[in-house]
Amino acid sequence: EDDRAPYPGLLLGPGMALIVYLKLFGKILTFSVYMTIVISIPILFFMAYHFISKGFDYAKTFEKLSPLGFFTLIFLGVPLFSVIFAFLISQYSRIANITVSDGKITGRNYWMLKNAIPLSDITKLTNFSSNGINAIVVNSECHGKVYILEDTEHLNELLGLLEPYLTNAESTKCPTK
Repeated sequence: EDDRAPYPGLLLGPGMALIVYLKLFGKILTFSVYMTIVISIPILFFMAYHFISKGFDYAKTFEKLSPLGFFTLIFLGVPLFSVIFAFLISQYSRIANITVSDGKITGRNYWMLKNAIPLSDITKLTNFSSNGINAIVVNSECHGKVYILEDTEHLNELLGLLEPYLTNAESTKCPTK
């Protein structure tokens, strides 16, 4: 039986859940529209101020950049930068896969560094939301955290697998270092 997902570039292996990065790219692309506006408006205000302070003289205002080049930068360059940035973030999220094997859940922490938590050391699951990225955090007293993005395929099955291992935080004892 082939475990491949219907999207090119996505492979769902045994015990793995991968993010539907195209769905995440769509969410981040919406954010990139706001990013374009936030970058473009201050530049336009700065250039308008500069244009007025130079006595409405195009030559003095745009001595290093032609008006056509300036407007190309604002209306083509900044949006293109925003879309490329959104695409890179969505591709970076592809490495955030979650693996459950050998009694451990392996995934990425907040800083995208790989982390493994023994299933028996899981203390709680919490929600996380920042800049349009929503995740469920697997917490452990001794082994840190693993973030599971909410766009992960088979998320409900994964959470169902983790639920029996949830323990009380007081019962977890970390080995002394």
